[in-house]
Amino acid sequence: MYFSVMGAGDEKKRAAEGLNSATGFIRTEVGRRIRLRHAPEIAFALDESIERGVRVIDLMNKLADQRPGPKGS
Repeated sequence: MYFSVMGAGDEKKRAAEGLNSATGFIRTEVGRRIRLRHAPEIAFALDESIERGVRVIDLMNKLADQRPGPKGS
């Protein structure tokens, strides 16, 4: 499962540690709720695409702010 964390490196690390420590519980709950005899293995991976997207938008906004206005302004 991919997860996202908006924050500093230590917050990302703590989130990953928390999810990894809860893997057994989450796996049991998934298996119970979708009524599977054998629940799938679960692995967590940090997805930084949202954070990268926010960074790109910020850069684009900064460039737009630096662009000179229409001539005659």
